[in-house]
Amino acid sequence: MSTLDPYLVNVNLDVHLRDARHAHQLFTEYGHSFAPKQKFLYHVVFQPSRAVADASLYNTFKFQKEIGVLAKMLDLPSFRASIENKQQYNRKKNVQTRLDYQDIRIVFHDDNIGATRSMLEEYYKWYYVDGSQDINRGGAYNPRDKFAEKVPSYGLNVQKQSTAHEIPFFEYIKIYQLARQQWFSYTLVNPLLSAWQHGDLEYADGAGVVENTITVAYEAVLYDKGDIGDFGEPTNFTSEETRYDNTPSPIGYADQNIGERYNLVPRLLNTTNYAPRGLIARAANTASRASSTSTNVNNQPGVLEQIIVPLRQNNSVSSVLNAGTNVANVESIITELSRSPSATRSFVSRSINTGEVPGINTAAYNALSNTAQQDITDGLVNNIRSNKKLASFAKNAIDAAKGILT
Repeated sequence: MSTLDPYLVNVNLDVHLRDARHAHQLFTEYGHSFAPKQKFLYHVVFQPSRAVADASLYNTFKFQKEIGVLAKMLDLPSFRASIENKQQYNRKKNVQTRLDYQDIRIVFHDDNIGATRSMLEEYYKWYYVDGSQDINRGGAYNPRDKFAEKVPSYGLNVQKQSTAHEIPFFEYIKIYQLARQQWFSYTLVNPLLSAWQHGDLEYADGAGVVENTITVAYEAVLYDKGDIGDFGEPTNFTSEETRYDNTPSPIGYADQNIGERYNLVPRLLNTTNYAPRGLIARAANTASRASSTSTNVNNQPGVLEQIIVPLRQNNSVSSVLNAGTNVANVESIITELSRSPSATRSFVSRSINTGEVPGINTAAYNALSNTAQQDITDGLVNNIRSNKKLASFAKNAIDAAKGILT
């Protein structure tokens, strides 16, 4: 399709593609603030009670971090309020009488080492004495009494077990929904399994995999949100046990020093540009259309015309992301950071998590001395003047500290 089609690209600036423009303005502007979240971006934490690790049942603690990332599908919490319609001389009034928390379903991979199966086994043994019987004991499976050698207890019998077993198996289950380097959490209070199953087996299904499924009842839901990486949230998200890829992505906003940052040479890239493939060196991130007499970065080879990388924008701090960085606005952001320690911490955390400090991750940063941490902080703040990505991080951190939706 020709890009010179006057219906698609109107030289008189009259817009014909109404639907596309509406979708762009709603979903891609303001840093995708109103774009739908992706289903596959989530993280789960199953927190057992400490007594579980102190007992003979300990695999749930041993593989706690792995179990969280083996959850292949889950429901977010749902609620149902009971509402009664009252009438007084034909005047109708709806009255809330109770709130019910609907059970959620979580599906796990039945992994080869048996981590998720082991969690369900230990849960079963924690509450139900049937699972704790010795299957090798003589006299077991008697037709009149399945555990006939002694008078045993059956089924749910917590009281006759140790005092530790009066403690719930799970302290909580916490679900993190992830989007735009932020997390939104749902903490399930006092969770209990209302059902669990170990999937099915079938000779004819050569491509299928086995799943473990649980249904969870809970007593309340606690909401929370924050920036990924701040104060160790989400819990266990980038731990070594989860095999999370902590290698920074080369995709970002190019700057004049990108060749030095990535230690690249033109010979390796077969080009005179030091920027890695996929990056446009010194490209202006702006929706402004250049005039025919000006230089337009979108006219560079391999660059798609009118493709814009959106960034978050708010009214609280003037945007510094237009073409031609406004020095006064940058200085105002730096001043705002100096007045807000919480915003500075958030800015530094996000910058480190996205690879803006080569060779330093969150764990390495936390292990540094206060002086070394301050040197990194000062360097990142100074780089705001020349790095639009850092300027965006700083601006978002300030807005979040002020309680502005970002």
